[in-house]
Amino acid sequence: MSQSKNQHDGLQADSFEQLRHDLMNPLATIRGRAQLLTRAVDRSTGIDEAERARLLRGLAAIDQAVVAAVGVLDQAESELDHSKMDAERQGRE
Repeated sequence: MSQSKNQHDGLQADSFEQLRHDLMNPLATIRGRAQLLTRAVDRSTGIDEAERARLLRGLAAIDQAVVAAVGVLDQAESELDHSKMDAERQGRE
């Protein structure tokens, strides 16, 4: 494999790591706030049951979406790691 290809792959990996880092922080904040709101809704006595159920379903959907997004990022990171290991192995052969 050429050195320029290795450099390009390294830049892509670095870019992905930066993107993943930049996304994980707001996703963690969103999930944490959704969890806090869920607790507040659970404790609230001024909300009727139908409204409470609607709010809790919405907050659960937010939590599930964040978990799914993190899963996609983790899977992409894992695939990138495997690609890097394969490239390193091929470079040694």
